[in-house]
Amino acid sequence: MKYINLKFVLIFTLLLIGNVFASSGLPQLDYTTYSQQLFWLFLLFGSLYLFITYIVLPKIYNIKVLRQHRILGNIEKATKINKEVKLMESDLLQRKNINNIRIQEMQTLFLDKIAKLSKQKQIDLDYVRQKEKDILNEKIAQYKLHLEDIIATDSKILSEVIISKLDLSNK
Repeated sequence: MKYINLKFVLIFTLLLIGNVFASSGLPQLDYTTYSQQLFWLFLLFGSLYLFITYIVLPKIYNIKVLRQHRILGNIEKATKINKEVKLMESDLLQRKNINNIRIQEMQTLFLDKIAKLSKQKQIDLDYVRQKEKDILNEKIAQYKLHLEDIIATDSKILSEVIISKLDLSNK
């Protein structure tokens, strides 16, 4: 309210000052030229208003509408891409889990096969060792018999030699 009252006071003051200065030769404050000034004021501001209203603002509005459509389109594309990425991520996670399970199964199978093979190899090695042990024991037994034969033969020869020497010495 104070603002409106202040406007009226200011306009009234300017009109009074205009009368004082109009008589002293200031043409912009002369009442006779107000109608021309108001005509040009309304003509310029009216044409400016029409120019802005019918030319500038529709272009700005069209730009705004196009930007909104583009933004909405981009948001829809981003949402669609985001959904696709989430589907891909879930698919990759699912594949990763499946592959991890397969890897664990393969590791288990591989370890089982290695355990079976190592057990079989151990059995084979034990069998070969037992065979070699049996062969060596047999060879030892044969060698022992051979040595016993050699000892028996040598002792027989030696005893014969001793007996012959005793016989010779007794004669």
